[in-house]
Amino acid sequence: MVRTYKKKVAEEYSSIVSTYSVASMATREEGEHKLRALICEGDVVLDVGCGPGFGLPLSLCFAGRGGMVVAVDISLDMLREARRNVERWEFPSRRLDRKDSQIRGLDKAKPDGVTPVFLLCDAERLPFREGKVDVAFSFEALHRMDPEVGIREMYRAIRPGGYMLVEIPAGHDEDAMVFQHIPPSYLPSTLPKGFPPDFKLDPDYWEEEQSRWRQFKDFCRKRLPCLSDAISRGWFNGYRDLRSRYNQYVDGEIDQGALEKFIEQWEEENRAGRLKWICFPTRSFFSHMVSELEEEGAMVIECSTSSFKPDLISLSRDPKLYFEFYTYTYSQVVRTHVAVLSKPDWAT
Repeated sequence: MVRTYKKKVAEEYSSIVSTYSVASMATREEGEHKLRALICEGDVVLDVGCGPGFGLPLSLCFAGRGGMVVAVDISLDMLREARRNVERWEFPSRRLDRKDSQIRGLDKAKPDGVTPVFLLCDAERLPFREGKVDVAFSFEALHRMDPEVGIREMYRAIRPGGYMLVEIPAGHDEDAMVFQHIPPSYLPSTLPKGFPPDFKLDPDYWEEEQSRWRQFKDFCRKRLPCLSDAISRGWFNGYRDLRSRYNQYVDGEIDQGALEKFIEQWEEENRAGRLKWICFPTRSFFSHMVSELEEEGAMVIECSTSSFKPDLISLSRDPKLYFEFYTYTYSQVVRTHVAVLSKPDWAT
């Protein structure tokens, strides 16, 4: 099942090559500053989950002619797109999801004779011997695998004294805000993409759905804790099947034994690593991953969670304004977890 899932991930990304757009750290000034501080001329740099290569211009410029940049991805089509973009030193103009985002590094001259090495591989099994990489980074990619395995693989690959920079989409809970705090009187005329197709804009239905949704989330928090923060938007494989079977249990159509049997089968069919790929890591889980590496000797240079920009915080304090804002910018508000770690020189 794990191989089947990874094949589906590769196919998914291959299908969106021509339209793929993500405002990762590589497209913002913040990322440029971090990479400039970490990458020295002559370094071996590893880009895990490179996609169409948004992080490659900066890596190539900072590593220079004496360095080497290796880009890995699970999608062959994404690697081909990244190679085309780097060869032309021109990335297609695409709408990015966050303000002031652009492909960084294109304003610099491409170093003569510098070409990335492109590798098709699974990021949970990097084809590198231990300690061969100076700087490893991954922008908005580790959530499509077991992030703990992915981070450990990157840490294994970097040499003593090397650095790793990770950016992971955070556990979103905007729907929780909507369902738990928005009264029916604030219902808009239309709902944004992502709500169930049969969802009704009726106050009585809204209140009933609020109650049932909270029950389902409480159930998952106890029985499937790894899902509790993914439920808000159904961002995990098999969400609808699980929710449907749970509703049958609540409505008395099946007993608890039948529900448990379904869940066990569902877990097996949707397993990849420890099911961590099915939801974006929460802040606590992200901190746990970083802390485990710290206990093994990693030096944490920075670990932070970005959230709403200040001008949006005031909106979140007003349920009606928040709901209106949320409705029209549904997929635009993104939180991320970021960590910069180094491997001490004495590490073996």
